[in-house]
Amino acid sequence: DTDVVFGFPRPIERYTPLPYNAPEITVGSFGFATPGKRWIDVLELTNREFDEALIRINIPFATFVPNCQNEINKVIAELRTFKLKPSIHLELTSKYMEKDDLIEWCAQNTINFFPYYRDLAGLAAVTDQAISARRPILVTDNPAFRHINKYITPYPQMGLKWGTIANLKGVANMYENWSPESFYKKFEGILL
Repeated sequence: DTDVVFGFPRPIERYTPLPYNAPEITVGSFGFATPGKRWIDVLELTNREFDEALIRINIPFATFVPNCQNEINKVIAELRTFKLKPSIHLELTSKYMEKDDLIEWCAQNTINFFPYYRDLAGLAAVTDQAISARRPILVTDNPAFRHINKYITPYPQMGLKWGTIANLKGVANMYENWSPESFYKKFEGILL
């Protein structure tokens, strides 16, 4: 903050997802098929750290992504060629979800992992619904996650197994610090 510039908390919506009840380790990731995302890292890390797991990746179609369907097809083809352990299963979807549905989807994952390696200005918004779901998240140390990396240890310093426990406290802190109530208090403090 300065005398004329004020930083506001990122507004994370309050949401009470259904109770987590996945029968096995479930690693989720989602996002549009834009450059700089390496979903193959989700498969590699899950395969390295677990003997049994379900990997769920959702890459929805977006009209603003050039050659979107071709990009989705390329990613899916790459992921399908990866050799997973026999008891690790991959579920690939391309379903656009409304915000509440996406929060519920994230809430049914043991951990949500977003491996970004891009050089773009701005912050990644992909984590907002995962934070609202209050499930552990794992992100890379990419600048797109600089607002997240203040709260949790990123990949590769943290993996999926330990991240499911260690990063949950950071997610809880983001959920509170970026709540609508925190946003209102900050705005009210500026006006008073």
